[in-house]
Amino acid sequence: MSNEYSIVELSQYLQTVFDIPSVRADSIARELAEAWNAGDFTYRTTKDIIDDHWTDDDSRGPA
Repeated sequence: MSNEYSIVELSQYLQTVFDIPSVRADSIARELAEAWNAGDFTYRTTKDIIDDHWTDDDSRGPA
């Protein structure tokens, strides 16, 4: 089990490095961990998961 991606650690990383609010970070982390623990490390899957949680009114995105 130690090789599995941790939802808590991924969420903390997203919150710390990218300043993503905890509720959003938890949702992203949950989906990323599920995909990555299943062996799906493709760029497209990761991007789709993050994009699904990114909203148009999010001021953290590029200007």
